[in-house]
Amino acid sequence: MKKENLFHSFEILVREYDTFPMPEHSHSFFELCGVVSGRGQFVTQQYEMDFSPGDLFLVKPAVSHVYKLCECSKLVYMRFSDYYLDSYFTRQEKDLLYAATDGELTANMGEKDRELLSLLMGCIALEYGTTQPGSDKLGGWWLCSVLHICLRSLWLMMTGQQLQPEPHDRYMLMLQYIQAHLSEPELLQSKALGKKFGMSQSYVGSYFKSCGGESLREYVKRCRLLEAERLLLRTDMPVSEIAFRLGFFDCSHLTNIFNRQHGMSPLEYRRRHRLSGSHLPDGGKS
Repeated sequence: MKKENLFHSFEILVREYDTFPMPEHSHSFFELCGVVSGRGQFVTQQYEMDFSPGDLFLVKPAVSHVYKLCECSKLVYMRFSDYYLDSYFTRQEKDLLYAATDGELTANMGEKDRELLSLLMGCIALEYGTTQPGSDKLGGWWLCSVLHICLRSLWLMMTGQQLQPEPHDRYMLMLQYIQAHLSEPELLQSKALGKKFGMSQSYVGSYFKSCGGESLREYVKRCRLLEAERLLLRTDMPVSEIAFRLGFFDCSHLTNIFNRQHGMSPLEYRRRHRLSGSHLPDGGKS
């Protein structure tokens, strides 16, 4: 049985099929599959579920599955790794996703959440459903939004309570703010973040670590490295420009970080991964 792998922390694909092109298969990553149009069945070793527009299915790592189509269907695939979950979600949320049953997530959702997910699937299909690569930044925000709606619904079904108290909402806003300002290191200092999110400078670091289990400094460093990897693989931007754009001291600073993390320079990283084909947004064929 074929097992697919993922070479980035997440990827988004839009596919339209008359006949599903793959036999039963599994992944080494999580996948959310949103149905934009068409009808058929989602089949695992334990379940066979009908699908129609608006449905959303969860496939966890190593779960064998296949889609059987009754008519031409447009599907949105949102794939993400453990690394992605560790970067943007709490341990509680990650455990909740692992505990969820593979299959349709929208069956027991409220009408509002189903409508929100349907609108997001439409946006994603519009952005990624052309021959031009979609925006990774927009895709990352949309994927994060989709997952939060799903997690909120899962938690409510399991406990009857809302998943996130207000302080965690502030933490998620802080993560999004950091992602949006990676090129402006002065805005990511404790003083600036404290002013932005209404807390003292001395409290920002301990608050951030208590929410996510990782220091603010390490998180920002990791996000910059991920964005540098993305720019190396998805663009022809010179390394010096990438370093400048992401707030590294200089090109040598970025090169040293790559050597420690990957055992190679940024240019070698770009060359090797492009030769392997893992940089292409259509690299997976679900």
